[in-house]
Amino acid sequence: MEILITLIALLLILSFLIKGSFLPRWGVVAVSLLLAVAVQLVIPWLAGQPAATVNGWISAPDRMLDGAVCVVLEVVLMMTFCFAWPARSSVSLTPLLWFSSRSLKNARGSENHPLLRSLLYYPGVLAFPAVCWAWSQLLFSRPGIDFTRFAWLSAFCTLVVALGGSWAIRRFLPEEDVRLEGLFLVNLFLLLLTVAATGAITFDFYSLLMETISNALFWISNGLLVPVVVLLLLFLVRAVILAASFFGEYYRRRARQQELTALLEGDAAQLRPGLERLAGQTGSDRCLLLRTLRQLLAHSDDAAWRERLLANYEVDAEKELGASRTLAKLGPMLGLMGTLIPMGPALVGLAAGDLASMAYNMQVAFATTVVGMLIAAIGVVTLQVRQRWYARESNDLEFIAQKLSDEKA
Repeated sequence: MEILITLIALLLILSFLIKGSFLPRWGVVAVSLLLAVAVQLVIPWLAGQPAATVNGWISAPDRMLDGAVCVVLEVVLMMTFCFAWPARSSVSLTPLLWFSSRSLKNARGSENHPLLRSLLYYPGVLAFPAVCWAWSQLLFSRPGIDFTRFAWLSAFCTLVVALGGSWAIRRFLPEEDVRLEGLFLVNLFLLLLTVAATGAITFDFYSLLMETISNALFWISNGLLVPVVVLLLLFLVRAVILAASFFGEYYRRRARQQELTALLEGDAAQLRPGLERLAGQTGSDRCLLLRTLRQLLAHSDDAAWRERLLANYEVDAEKELGASRTLAKLGPMLGLMGTLIPMGPALVGLAAGDLASMAYNMQVAFATTVVGMLIAAIGVVTLQVRQRWYARESNDLEFIAQKLSDEKA
């Protein structure tokens, strides 16, 4: 960790020097003086602190996370400058130009002037703590040194390096594109090192976060066990009622279908009276086929009404299939939920050696599975048979509608 902090500090200083090569001379001098004054003021204070205290304060997880955020913000600003500076075109960033509206209006890319001005004169404030940290490490490695003399010497060296480094980079790398590429690469490496340095720190945080999330999901799933079991019982009751009514309906439909088939295959002259007699049977209001047949006979001379009745019959048939379809789909879902939820406590009981708790939870899991599959079986069987019923009745109604239409013709 100490090596990573050292590399991050050196990259911050290097980024500061490269960025200073873009500043005007007075800007370099001003920033260098501020940096030297900061060093001269901080070194005496650091000299009065134990080395372990300073290093422990810097390498503390909270400080490292806060510092990582600051480094990321610094990298974003520097990279933004690397992309924005080449787009300035021929605009001269002189103080006179900033207050000359005519020049700003005529200069190409003038809309970037506020951003460029802010980014240009931003030297990189994290270089200040990086330089102070570097001098503190040198100070702690030389016990017995005169702190006052060391503070003045470090401030002077900082001033010389800041001025000379920025001038040397500008002197030996006059091409701005090369310096921008260097600044971009330095900040890219700085970002990667920051991520690497904070990865080990945030591991415990992420572990705690994942543990909290896992516990929350465990509590939620266990809380759903009772509702799932209650729903399974309700669906089981509904499935039993559906199965009982299904057998009664089967015999009624069988007799009715035989009578209707005899009418459709018999004498055409007796078709309409036979259909009227069939539609007028007791309890015809509860039967979708007979109710639709009665309305069809009453509006046999209206083709549009006949089409509407046939379409409504299909809609009502889908509605009556809803109970079977719901049981067929939700039964396995609830059964699977009832199986998986107790598996967690069962595994916990197995790990703890509590075989009684494990056996109880496994019993609940298997029971909910069986009940869910039974509900689904009843739903699937009734759904398939009812679909065949309604499909045949739909064909018969279309045939009857065509016969009635032919009679009117």
